[in-house]
Amino acid sequence: MRLKRLREYLPLYGAIYSKLSKSREDRRKLVRHLHEMERQRAELYRQLDELARRLQISQDTMLVCNTQSEATRLRFIEFLRLIRPLDIDEKSKIRVGGPHDGGYVMIDDFEQVAAALSIGVGHEISWDTDMSRRGFCIFQFDHTIDAPPVLQPRFRFFNKKVAPVGKLKSEITLADILELEELRDDCDIVMKMDIEGDEWAVLDATSEYSIKRLRQFVIEFHDIHKFASPEWADRALRVFTKITRTHQVVHVHGNNHSGFAVLGGIPFPAVAEVTLVRKDHHTFTKPHHSWPTELDAPNQPKLADLSLGTFEFVEKAV
Repeated sequence: MRLKRLREYLPLYGAIYSKLSKSREDRRKLVRHLHEMERQRAELYRQLDELARRLQISQDTMLVCNTQSEATRLRFIEFLRLIRPLDIDEKSKIRVGGPHDGGYVMIDDFEQVAAALSIGVGHEISWDTDMSRRGFCIFQFDHTIDAPPVLQPRFRFFNKKVAPVGKLKSEITLADILELEELRDDCDIVMKMDIEGDEWAVLDATSEYSIKRLRQFVIEFHDIHKFASPEWADRALRVFTKITRTHQVVHVHGNNHSGFAVLGGIPFPAVAEVTLVRKDHHTFTKPHHSWPTELDAPNQPKLADLSLGTFEFVEKAV
């Protein structure tokens, strides 16, 4: 009887044993799989660390483009002659805003100023705050944020994009800004503009009359590496030819976030902060120093500032 029952139970025991064996094997496979995933995760973190290290190194030596053609060289020299800064005898320069990104070198000439335009606000408002401390009303325009990060009584914020043509309710032109009720009769307005490349189209569409109403302005000009494109170069030359009829460049600083572009063999920052003042109030002289100056500071403090030299070669270039 016992032998008979044993024979009956043997297949059952065998099935249970097979299931246990398979379960143990599945567990071993799962453990091996988890170990492999952990190894792959560690390798991925190592590769990410290496990539971050290489990116940091590449920022120090970045060349956004390298165009060697003679045609580009000649046109870029024409551009540099328009952008070459001069000094002002009777006025000194000061830094307005923070010590790094968001701070700009301007002429200390605010006696006649009542209002300032901050076009492109973002989250760095040290320029706006510094200007408001001087007693000016700051008209802020930025479609990428709902409100400035800090509210102050002298801030007037507009959630609008400054565009060449104000087709939409969310857009406004520079000319329309200057026709706001509080600004309509003001011809001594100060402006800061940083709108990530849209400045070229906005200035191209703005009349010389409107630009002349700005006593002083500083603009961060982007995408200069695109000068190798004839169409892009035509607009850049057209914009600077127009604005330098009434205003003189008095300061240039390269934004070291973007590095250099080489255009016709000439290195120049791909992004440059340019300060201009109206010509009718000042006498200008040739500078005898190089850029950056003691008032400048690298936008990215962990990287070296971009050296622009003296611009003297522009006079001799053919």
